[in-house]
Amino acid sequence: PGINFFFRNYTDQYRTRFSEAIRLLSKLRQWMPEQSWSQAKPLISDLKIHLAKRKYPIRDKKPSDVWEEITNEASWADNPILKEIFDDLSQNPDTGSPFEYANFQAKGFRRIAKSFFDNKLNGTVISSGTGSGKTKAFYLPAFLGVAKEIIDGNSDYTKIISIYPRNVLLVDQMAEALDQVNIINKVLRRNQLRPISFGV
Repeated sequence: PGINFFFRNYTDQYRTRFSEAIRLLSKLRQWMPEQSWSQAKPLISDLKIHLAKRKYPIRDKKPSDVWEEITNEASWADNPILKEIFDDLSQNPDTGSPFEYANFQAKGFRRIAKSFFDNKLNGTVISSGTGSGKTKAFYLPAFLGVAKEIIDGNSDYTKIISIYPRNVLLVDQMAEALDQVNIINKVLRRNQLRPISFGV
């Protein structure tokens, strides 16, 4: 891990970001006007940490069923090239075997695909645990929308903007997004279409 994840104390030891946050919380004080902060009463009397195994959403939705749900919600997605892209994105790149989606991903696919060409202002919040597939839940339908515009011959312009609060998160998720774009571009080139361009 990078040094950004650690805090050095006055000895030759380091604390993780989590333990540093706990330490800071335990030192919170109620600072009143005309009072020294060192004399302020502590706000935290006790701390308990619950450790448990991370839970992941159940992945039991077949890609064929998810694709049917998407096309039922967004008629523009009913296109053989887009189906080819979806099938390629739904395969394990190492083994080539299809993988199944979680229910929250399928819901994200449907909602974002449905609203992609909608001129109304709207938003979608995707919430799930770390490493459960939130990035794919957003990027897959968004990239399908971009591919649809390429298929239809629409002019070049910026279609997706992703904003990340931390560089560490950007590096991790952009790597996944680039992998997906590379898969999509192979399909587009096979069909003699221009590839998606990507900038960070």
